[in-house]
Amino acid sequence: MFIGSLLKGKSIEGFIRDGLVEVHMIDVRHEEIAAEMLRRGYNHKSPLPEGTADVLYHAGRVDPKRSIKDLSERCEECRERINRAERIPA
Repeated sequence: MFIGSLLKGKSIEGFIRDGLVEVHMIDVRHEEIAAEMLRRGYNHKSPLPEGTADVLYHAGRVDPKRSIKDLSERCEECRERINRAERIPA
């Protein structure tokens, strides 16, 4: 999704600013997700396009707390799992 946006000239600055994507790791993350899809028996038919490295010019860092907050706001099941995990003593 992020590569497609960048190649179309769309900004992902909000995702970077909010610490929700590490742009310099998009290609690595893509390969991890593709491998997991194949492991689960899905077809993977979306290789990264040529020139991807040229569009990965930002350097964003993920803010784990912001990312967890965003995930819990978007997904009720995730919110419940996060809340359960927070109640477990470390």
